[in-house]
Amino acid sequence: MAEKRNANGPPPAGNASGGNAYTIDLNTFSRRLQAMYTHWSQHKDEYWGSSDVLAVATPPLRKICAI
Repeated sequence: MAEKRNANGPPPAGNASGGNAYTIDLNTFSRRLQAMYTHWSQHKDEYWGSSDVLAVATPPLRKICAI
């Protein structure tokens, strides 16, 4: 699942404000989250330190400002 990631690179073309133009493909995110949950629930004693909780961090929602 290696992907090219450039979280702190230059802003994309047309985005003069800088920062990251971060989007989440919901289908891919959902599929990978389900795969991670399945692996965790089946192997938590072996690989996950018997953890009872998984936390997934996502970036905050962007505020949309009308100018």
